Amino acid sequence: MQCFSSGGRSSVLRRTRHCGEWARGYSKERVRIFFCIPTLDDGGAERQLCYLSAGLTRLGHAVHVAFMSDGDCGRRLRASGVELHAIGRRATFDARLIADLADIIRCTEADIVQTWLRRMDVAGGLAALWTRTPFVYSERTVWQPGGWRQWLRRSLVARASAIVANSDHAARVWRTTLPAGAPVHVIP
Repeated sequence: MQCFSSGGRSSVLRRTRHCGEWARGYSKERVRIFFCIPTLDDGGAERQLCYLSAGLTRLGHAVHVAFMSDGDCGRRLRASGVELHAIGRRATFDARLIADLADIIRCTEADIVQTWLRRMDVAGGLAALWTRTPFVYSERTVWQPGGWRQWLRRSLVARASAIVANSDHAARVWRTTLPAGAPVHVIP
């Protein structure tokens, strides 16, 4: 596992729960962004991550991506200058995944964590909470089967600094299930 430290904690993102406060304090200072995604296959979420990461890197931000399985998007991310952290495949309930993600968050001195897809929503969300790093939850599907997994996911998302939904329907679902005032944004 490779970690890169870029000096002291950035003042761009203050450790608060509300992303609106971050936006008001934004300058052209470099932000360290840490994305967590299970694979770098050529799926829709992975392509969105590639576009977003390449754009943020062009703007001068430090972008790090942790993943368990490489794929077509890995090549594109490398070409755009994104720092990749391969953490290897894990069993479904392997607690080392959370610890490894937390280690990378600390090593990179990430200012913010964004999770992608269910497995990393849970593992990345727990690692962000453990390191007290603000995190953004990316809604890719409205998943509501019930049971303890849904309870865990909802509990983590309720502690997210912001939620990015990919449809108005998903945003409505989260607005009705989360505490009032939780910031939910739609990016189709």
